[in-house]
Amino acid sequence: MNIDFLIQAVSEYRYFAMFGILFVSAMGVPIPEEPLLIASGLSVGWGDSQYPLAVAACVVLPTSGGANTGGGGGGSGQGSGDPAGSGGSGIVIIRHSSAFDTASTTGSPTVTTSGGNTIYTFTGSGTISWAA
Repeated sequence: MNIDFLIQAVSEYRYFAMFGILFVSAMGVPIPEEPLLIASGLSVGWGDSQYPLAVAACVVLPTSGGANTGGGGGGSGQGSGDPAGSGGSGIVIIRHSSAFDTASTTGSPTVTTSGGNTIYTFTGSGTISWAA
């Protein structure tokens, strides 16, 4: 998603675009927020949007990070009284060629194979090691 698209979306749909794109991003769709905020600021600077409405549209309440995404929780404004969202749990994925020996693991990783690779997915505590 490039800045030209965002400027066009903000100029056509204004606050709906500002809020909608940030909301979708907060739900986990990998859309960077910074270019949208720049486009929103440009819209205000050019006189196309009103500052208070743009700020209201660009404020998405804090949400908790998702399970096994590594996503951090949403922050709260300093002194705002709004609670911050909780951080999500992490995930570690390790892949190696299946031509090598299988690793020893602790914990409960999911072990799969795909395309000649062995893949270990840890969503909780654990260790992995190979014989020397």
